[in-house]
Amino acid sequence: MKPVAVAPAAWAQPSDCELTLSGCWTAFNISAIAWPLPLLQIAAATRVTADASGIQALDSADAWLLQGLLLHLRGEGVAVEVRGLRR
Repeated sequence: MKPVAVAPAAWAQPSDCELTLSGCWTAFNISAIAWPLPLLQIAAATRVTADASGIQALDSADAWLLQGLLLHLRGEGVAVEVRGLRR
């Protein structure tokens, strides 16, 4: 059996209106993505697209973290659309 390559969880903000989410969003990696989230620079009344197509795995802990981020941004007046999140 070959080991499967696992990418660490990550997010990036390539522009003011884009977020990219990638890697394995699991409890094992939660600290790598949780602590820098307050560094997001998104102005109110902005439309943001979050590309989640790069997420390889998502457990309930990180789904909760992602949901909290979306609720926070929406509460700040940011319109967020998530694309590419697989079931």
